[in-house]
Amino acid sequence: MLLPAGGVGMTSTMDDINLIQQAQRHHLVVRELGEEIDLEIGPGDDDPSFPHNSLLGVQSHESSAKEHAENKLMMGSQLPNEDHDLSKAQTGKRKKKVVKRWREEWADTYKWAYVDVKDGTARIFCSVCREYGRKHRRNPYGNEGSRNMQMSALEEHNNSLLHKEALRLQQASKEKIIVDKPIYVKGDFLLLIQPYVLNLLPVVLSGYAGNLLATSFVLSYLMKENEQGKGNQFLTYFFSDSTLSDVISEITLGLISTALMSKTAGSIVEAALRRDPHETEFIQSVQEVVHALERVISKNSNYVNIMERLLEPERTIIFRVPWVDDRGEAHVNRGFRVHFNQTLGPCRGGLRFHPLMNLSIAKFLSFEQTLKNALSPYRLGGSSGGSDFDPKGKSDNEIMKFCQSFMNELYRYLGPDKDLPSEEMGVGTREMGYLYGQYRRLAGYSQGSFTGPRVNWSGSSLRTEATGYGLVFFAQLMLADMNKELKGLRCAVSGSGKISMHVLEKLIAYGALPITVSDSKGYLVDEDGFDFMKISFLRDIKAQNRSLRDYSKTYARSKYYDEAKPWNERCDVAFPCASQNEIDQSDAINLVNSGCRILVEGSNMPCTPEAVDVLRKANVLVAPSMAAGVGGVIAGELELKECNLNWSPEDFESKLQEAMKQTYQRALKAATDFGYQKESPEALVHGAAISAFLTIASGMADQGCA
Repeated sequence: MLLPAGGVGMTSTMDDINLIQQAQRHHLVVRELGEEIDLEIGPGDDDPSFPHNSLLGVQSHESSAKEHAENKLMMGSQLPNEDHDLSKAQTGKRKKKVVKRWREEWADTYKWAYVDVKDGTARIFCSVCREYGRKHRRNPYGNEGSRNMQMSALEEHNNSLLHKEALRLQQASKEKIIVDKPIYVKGDFLLLIQPYVLNLLPVVLSGYAGNLLATSFVLSYLMKENEQGKGNQFLTYFFSDSTLSDVISEITLGLISTALMSKTAGSIVEAALRRDPHETEFIQSVQEVVHALERVISKNSNYVNIMERLLEPERTIIFRVPWVDDRGEAHVNRGFRVHFNQTLGPCRGGLRFHPLMNLSIAKFLSFEQTLKNALSPYRLGGSSGGSDFDPKGKSDNEIMKFCQSFMNELYRYLGPDKDLPSEEMGVGTREMGYLYGQYRRLAGYSQGSFTGPRVNWSGSSLRTEATGYGLVFFAQLMLADMNKELKGLRCAVSGSGKISMHVLEKLIAYGALPITVSDSKGYLVDEDGFDFMKISFLRDIKAQNRSLRDYSKTYARSKYYDEAKPWNERCDVAFPCASQNEIDQSDAINLVNSGCRILVEGSNMPCTPEAVDVLRKANVLVAPSMAAGVGGVIAGELELKECNLNWSPEDFESKLQEAMKQTYQRALKAATDFGYQKESPEALVHGAAISAFLTIASGMADQGCA
């Protein structure tokens, strides 16, 4: 059967064939994630079976009535002679109308859809909502059920407020200057643009293409090459990638205004990139801090040298950790400890046991800890470390053997005047007990624990609760400046570890309504909110290594969502307490659309650069982890220095609240001193980094380290 001249064919057995597979057989161009689908369908030259399929013609929208009649004649001429059954012809005509209507509706649908494989099945995704809206719930819509069911789901999504809001955000994002013509730039040295820009792709594509910092990265390269002098010519250069076009556009339009930046903040990040190009987490943290310090560095060029020295750790220790499991099999893991800076005093920092642990993460954590400790009321240096060992699924005996082997190498670098480790992800009271026991045997020094005397290894008063409680105290301080309070506010919390549980506890005490927790497999939401009894149940679930899904079997008003994050739930305040980069751009958009106005960072660097940009534009107030997370540092030093075992919980909490208030005020003062408005969403982020850096820089200058 011939295809109509202006139309498209579909097989008569469409009901039994996967819609996506059929579209692909008809040359439906499926590009990479996030790209649109070209609906132009041609003959299946690459499919030998395609020409032999019995097809029904479908008229396109643009065909005239005359062409339609001619097409019908063409189809009739191809049918068998008079022995063809009339009833079958009528059935075919009826199917033709259905297929035509279906084809027209899908033509509109595919303008915003694309195909991808999820759980081994081809499904249809909304490209607009994937980038600008929710990742799940009404998206994706797949090839399950009848065509009517599929079309109904797609129509529901197309008309939903979520999709319309995503379309609005998409349109808003396109309201920027796009280079659509050749760029003429004076200077033969710009011939060097291509290799250097490509070298900087990880930075450019990480979310900094739209600001002056990204421009300075490129300019710092170009200006150095220009110093060699090769004459002046005009260069015309095209970049097909819109992100790179934005960068080049800013170079041409803001050459003078960013020249200073290229020799200051840009040169700092450039040096870090050259030295450690593959340490993505560390480079990201450097970018964020340098961006926060732009005004400080521009006022005093000496800070450039100090910052460059600060970014090189004083000591990096990488070592082998051999251990034997319960079956007698030998294993080897890698251990890390980074003493980042000891200008202000001995190092303090966490130990993380996680299979993804590496040197980049250890450096990023120790850098963040250095700034956090500098912002605290105590004079301390910063460190961090851990291992790629995974304690999950290991017996107590296996964990003890690993911890002892780990300490066999690390103990010589520890001590009250050198470095004392603390708990972090994958390291709890059990692991710290094993580590300290081996340290005591090797060093011959006993002080009760790494961070001060303890009673029955349970910690004094609020030792283990300090970080989580401190986050809530910090949020309350922010709300108090807005003449508001936590009482009655819906709060979304990620993670289900020690910090998350203590955040839930203190939120309940303040009258807030915490509604979510999460783990590596998904998140749990309880519309009634958690209470102390529910928190106890959650702790039992985690202690037994069970899934949070088991919670919903007991509480009917709760629900567990697989492979999802809690940031699409309606909330007023968010507490990300899981891991770094847990909030990406789409998550940030979900948070904004869900009504979130304050984000308190419980984990280090929980937001990607793209997410930070979304939150800033939406005026969401952010409490950085280096300020909001100092509670653990404060509690540890209180124990170590004051050694008071008779504090009541109220006394300890009072001291913690006062210390958090001092930290909050220091960050705000530093921000206002450098021209940031108190109400600005960036005030605390910039103020915390500025205050911490100036404290360290002053010490380095006094000690001749600058």
